[in-house]
Formats: sequence, structure tokens, C-alpha cells
Amino acid sequence: MPRKFKAILFDLGGTLIEYENLTWQELSRQGFKLAFEMLQDSIEVLPDKQEFVRLFDDYFESRYEDSLKSLVEVRVTDLVKDCFTTLNLPGDGFVQKQFLEAYYKPITEQVRMVRGAPEILDELKSCGYKLTLVSNTIFPGDFHRRELKRFGLFDFFDHLLFSCEVGFKKPHPIIFKKALQAMQVQPEEVIFVGDRLKEDIAGPKSLGMKAILKLIKGRDYSEDIKPDAIIEDLGEAPEAIEQLRLEK
Repeated sequence: MPRKFKAILFDLGGTLIEYENLTWQELSRQGFKLAFEMLQDSIEVLPDKQEFVRLFDDYFESRYEDSLKSLVEVRVTDLVKDCFTTLNLPGDGFVQKQFLEAYYKPITEQVRMVRGAPEILDELKSCGYKLTLVSNTIFPGDFHRRELKRFGLFDFFDHLLFSCEVGFKKPHPIIFKKALQAMQVQPEEVIFVGDRLKEDIAGPKSLGMKAILKLIKGRDYSEDIKPDAIIEDLGEAPEAIEQLRLEK
């Protein structure tokens, strides 16, 4: 008998949206420029920009290294708050939020939707599948909800799980288990679609889900992690899902 899948989980970055070829260093440089321009209108005495950037980078690097082992997600809101506190900067949570909004602006401006994403999600939704997004991100989930609404993808999803809100990032089992609980399905009833071997393939498969790898041109996929199907374009996802459904 064909398998009975009830839900499809999707990764976000690299799967449904993609980024232009700007380095993190360049985006961060542009972001800090805008953020400090915002601060000029919010506080009387500006901090030394180089000192702030150095402190931010130090906090991020140390916490990111820890997160690689613990899989506890780094939250950029905490980094900004701690920088303000360490440097004795005035400003409440609203000012820090505005700082972060300005910092994120260059990132959101170069985000692009993967071609055909709305049509593919609509097709899967019309087949009766529950759709849930499971994404790793250090930025507030509301930033990504805003992007999903901008691209017309938000309403396709029954649930949205962001690692910054869950507290743990893929491939930690907690974030996948929360998705299963939200959808009220069993792992064997779910297929995950994503572009990273550890996070999107090994993580879901360790719980008993099927997993489809969406290839990213130029990325190294030499790790010994085997997806259940491989696609080069998001448009191939419905057929790959159907093939997995027909397997006995």
C-alpha cells in the first residue's frame, strides 16, 4: 500500500527564499551603518562604533561556538541588549528594537523568493497536506513572518517554528518534536524539505521522518548523510513527495 503522509515540513532560507551574493561581513557593515544613524536621533551620547562592533562580534562568536555543541540558538536581540548594557548606553527595549530593525534592513532588502514557491505550496495544500515551516534563525521570528507575508507565503502554513523562539535549532530533536505536536502527526507521516544535510536531512530522519534535499549550487554535500530524495529545483518537490508516497 502507498504510504500515508499527512504533513510536509519546509526549511526557509535556501529552500523557499534565497539571498543575493552578499557576504555576512558586508551585510553587517551596512547594518551597523544604518543602526548608528538611527541612534543619532535616539540618544544624546553615541558609543564608539568600532568598540560596539567589536563587542557585538565577540559576543556572537563565543556564543555561536557554544551553540554548535549545545544547539541552543543564539538570539541577536540578546546580543544587542548585552552590548547596550556593557557600554552603559541609555535606551529602553524600544530603542534596542529600532536598532535591530535598522541593522536587519540590508538583509531583508536582498532576500528573494524562490521561483514558483507559492504555486508549489498551493499545490501541496490542495492535496490535503498540512504545511509547517521549521527554520533556524538568530533574528526575531516576526522579521521572517513579515517577509513571508511580503512574498505571499504566510497563509499557506499551519504553523511556523523559528529556532530563536523555540530556543533550540535544527538538528536538535526538540524543534522537530514541537512541529509534530503542533500538527498532531507521527514522524512516519511527515516529509521534510530543506537544503542542509545535518539540519534538514539527518535531524528529521533521526526521528523517523522522510527527508528531501534541495541542492544548492556550489555547496559541499560530501558528508555521509543520505536523503530519501534529491531535487535541484523546488518545482520538483511535489513529484518527489509523490514518489515517496508510492513507496511500499
